[in-house]
Amino acid sequence: MHPPFQVSHGLRLTAEEKRRHRRATQSKTLLSSASSVLHEELVAVVNHQRDEIEKLLLAQEEQRRRALAERRQRHYRALLNAAEESATRRLREKEAEVGRLARRRGELENRLALLRTETMAWQAKAMADQVTAAALNAQLEKAAAAPERKEMSGDSPPAEDAESGYEDPDRVERERACRSCHYRRASVVLLPCRHLCLCDACDAALDSCPVCRFVTTGSVRVLS
Repeated sequence: MHPPFQVSHGLRLTAEEKRRHRRATQSKTLLSSASSVLHEELVAVVNHQRDEIEKLLLAQEEQRRRALAERRQRHYRALLNAAEESATRRLREKEAEVGRLARRRGELENRLALLRTETMAWQAKAMADQVTAAALNAQLEKAAAAPERKEMSGDSPPAEDAESGYEDPDRVERERACRSCHYRRASVVLLPCRHLCLCDACDAALDSCPVCRFVTTGSVRVLS
């Protein structure tokens, strides 16, 4: 009776082990599936977070790059404006200096032209005065030499010329006397009227011609 009982018990154990093994296998399969799903979800979350972090870093980097570019652009604009203002200021200063130099040059040129005109006028006046003085000296020398030639000749003039050739010594002396003091002999020619009418003393005291009343600008001494 015992052997059949033992065989039946052994068969029951084998079936029970199979069931346990099957349940264990199913549990492992479920755990493996759950672990695989959980791993995939975790990987997806990690990848998503990594992508978000990379996007954030890229956005921050782009923002920093733009801020730096704007800062550099503002700095360059400030430098350019400062350079333009400095160049404009220097240009205005140079233009003002050129204007001052041009005005100064114009003033000097005008003054030089005036000096040249005055110099030419004085040169012309001096030459005219020299010519006048020479002519007056020649006339005076000729007039002074005429009586001496008559005295030395000893020839009697023709009858028809006796009256015209006679000169009153008093009248000649009166004509040669100073027109101011009427005492000393006239020895100064006044300019510009060219009248021989004053002595040295009266020439120093008068500023106009006693003959024509014209204001004198100078005088030339022609007789000693």
